[in-house]
Amino acid sequence: QNVICDEKAEKDFSWERILAHEIAHHWWGDLITLRTWSETWLNESFGTYSDYLYIRHARGEDEGAYELLNKKNTYLNEAHSKYIRPIVFNRYEEPGHNFDRHTYQKGACVIHMLRFVMGDESFFRTLKYFLHKHEYQAVDTQDFMKAVKEATGQNLDWFFEQFIYKPGHPVFDVRYEWIESKQTVRLFVSQEQDLSLGIPVYKIPVNIGIVTPNNKITKKVWIEQREEIFEFSVTGKPLMVRFDEGHNLLKEWTFE
Repeated sequence: QNVICDEKAEKDFSWERILAHEIAHHWWGDLITLRTWSETWLNESFGTYSDYLYIRHARGEDEGAYELLNKKNTYLNEAHSKYIRPIVFNRYEEPGHNFDRHTYQKGACVIHMLRFVMGDESFFRTLKYFLHKHEYQAVDTQDFMKAVKEATGQNLDWFFEQFIYKPGHPVFDVRYEWIESKQTVRLFVSQEQDLSLGIPVYKIPVNIGIVTPNNKITKKVWIEQREEIFEFSVTGKPLMVRFDEGHNLLKEWTFE
């Protein structure tokens, strides 16, 4: 990456993120590279997630969260205005068609979800294992899925099937009610995405944050069906119930 930029111009547009992305290609693109153009995400999604990691490290958690939100919205704009497709996609007219917002920004958001599902220790151990096992080789998604199993003992094929091999993303309708007699929050979660487009009903864990006058609790639950009901015992009427505490999921709301 060639950059000519003085200190004054740097204030208007920083090249830090782009440079971090390109440096990440030393690993994601040079140390390992894609076996076919349909696997472009193995270079570019990881490069894009790496520039998020740099921003979070260099500028703090809030700036990192904002960077990840921008990536999500960039993908959603393409999904709404142009098309949806699986991240691994072999029906392109030319290789350059795979270098889009699905490969870069959506892929980075999916990697962030994978990190949430796996946990930090298992996630980064898998990346290290995968890169060293396949150094100077061409790889595909199946190699990465196998590395997850070998490095952690976890079988996450279900995750890749949903988020890598199928198009789209979950669209949630979420509401809750307070049952005072039972001191219970009842949470209703519905997936509203258009299944006719090949988008699945998603299976995914999610954090639920509940703030009461006395404290704040976070519960992890698994979404597995199109419509779910969860109940949480709390002390005192909640001030706020937050679906996806921590903003780990690539998702939309029905009102967006």
